[in-house]
Amino acid sequence: MRGGLLKVSIFLAGDVTEAAFQQGVSQRFYQTVKEFGADAVEISSAQVVMSLEDKCQLIRMAQDAGLKAVAEAGQKGHEDWTRSQAYVFRQIEAYQKAGAEHKHPKHFLFFSPSPQSQKAADAFLQRLGERQADRDTAVSDQTVQAQLTAIAKWGQAPNSSETLKQVQHPVLIANGDADVMVPTPNSIALFEALPNAKLSIFPDASHGGIFQYADAFVDQALRFLAE
Repeated sequence: MRGGLLKVSIFLAGDVTEAAFQQGVSQRFYQTVKEFGADAVEISSAQVVMSLEDKCQLIRMAQDAGLKAVAEAGQKGHEDWTRSQAYVFRQIEAYQKAGAEHKHPKHFLFFSPSPQSQKAADAFLQRLGERQADRDTAVSDQTVQAQLTAIAKWGQAPNSSETLKQVQHPVLIANGDADVMVPTPNSIALFEALPNAKLSIFPDASHGGIFQYADAFVDQALRFLAE
């Protein structure tokens, strides 16, 4: 606020964005929004089913039109990360940060921004290159798209909490305390739903917590398997 004046940013609510998406006129809609004088649009999927690919495409369209993309706030309960706007934005933010700092995206998808975690990321990426023979085939764009489609379809399936309660096999659940790919609260929810589970949450870690704390995780896994 300067000189007693507060700058107010205008953005269009998500249901309007969803209607434009459903009618296939998103690009024209964003151009009209910009001409109207709005600063941003909300990307949501409360009324219309969208895949992660659809949301990413809408975000790119909005940015190309000179608009900011706003994530929906006020989500309740455990995060449905296959449809969550916050999930999409965390992914994009990680890629943008990696590009700005000339780092691999895994630095911020698998690890936290702290110096200690970033040092662990460097060590992890170096280990990935140590194996020269009999390496796995590189993941193709087609494989990535197929995985995203499968994740989106899985996220639309009925709630599995009651089914999980029937699983009697021992389960070890491990995650970082700030996972930007599979939100940590969901790991906790999984632990609470399974009747015979153990939970290990690694501090100052993201999706690659088991890589950041490789020695500790291997020890935990071996002890778990020996029980």
